[in-house]
Amino acid sequence: MSENPYQTPTVSEVAAPAEPLSEAAQIRQMHLRHEASLRGMGTLFFLGGAIGTLIAVSVSLDWFSGRGRQPQGSEFLLIFLFMGLIPVQFFTWWGLRKLRPWSKIPAGIMSGLGLMALGLGTILSIYFLYLLFCAKGRFVLSPAYQEIVDQTPGMKYKTPLWNWIVLGLIVLLVIIGVGYAMFATA
Repeated sequence: MSENPYQTPTVSEVAAPAEPLSEAAQIRQMHLRHEASLRGMGTLFFLGGAIGTLIAVSVSLDWFSGRGRQPQGSEFLLIFLFMGLIPVQFFTWWGLRKLRPWSKIPAGIMSGLGLMALGLGTILSIYFLYLLFCAKGRFVLSPAYQEIVDQTPGMKYKTPLWNWIVLGLIVLLVIIGVGYAMFATA
């Protein structure tokens, strides 16, 4: 027998005790989830801007080709108002992704306009307004929090697996809905 069963086990490596988080890291840890929600809200503004751009290009191509009906009076004004909101959505997306303090103004305006959309648009807009103007939202979009983010660059929010699953299901339903709409009208 080469091993003594009664000998005290030896440890080849001992991990150093974890260093306590700094005050800035603790504050950021408490706000990471809200930060991720605001950034996700910005992503939805980006998607709105991208979809709006596609619609604007499509409508413009129809007008200039002569296939589409030319807008009359107030329709024309409404279309240009809609097209004017597209850059605002991209601007808002960029500000929220970077957690810039000024971004709560255009995000609040766009969310306020979203209250006019019935159904899911109203619910999302109410949630967005809450995210922006609750205590955590005001703090995350403040210059003081920007300093904390600069001090803790390695901290990132880990999205739970179930969020990815729900997102995948929503995308799948949208693809099925668009496919059905395309083939049902053909």
